[in-house]
Amino acid sequence: MMIAGPELFNKLLAASGLSPVFAERSFERLLTRAGFTRHSLTRGQIETLLPQIESMLRVYMPASEATARLNVVRALSAGR
Repeated sequence: MMIAGPELFNKLLAASGLSPVFAERSFERLLTRAGFTRHSLTRGQIETLLPQIESMLRVYMPASEATARLNVVRALSAGR
């Protein structure tokens, strides 16, 4: 089953490992800067944003944890 939009956005928040409220605000800003929205989010858009997501995660957690979380996000973008 193909997920997109708000459901995919919620999965992205969970995959990030950030607190829910903090993740929501951070990803909203990231999506807005890229011209995307949570309501029409696609796996391809997440894949496009992987470098920005990695940079964001590295600000808030140790590099090893950020790498592990990015791998979870990468798998989400690939549909795994």
